[in-house]
Amino acid sequence: MHDAADARLIIPLAPGARSLNVVNAAAMALGEALRQTDGFPRPS
Repeated sequence: MHDAADARLIIPLAPGARSLNVVNAAAMALGEALRQTDGFPRPS
């Protein structure tokens, strides 16, 4: 899988803190994508 990918996303972890689950990783990736693309909704 890694060899076939054109790009990778790396989420830095502190040494010994390997209990980051998939939901937290997805939330971090989504939040960063929304921040970079100005995708957060505007307050009314």
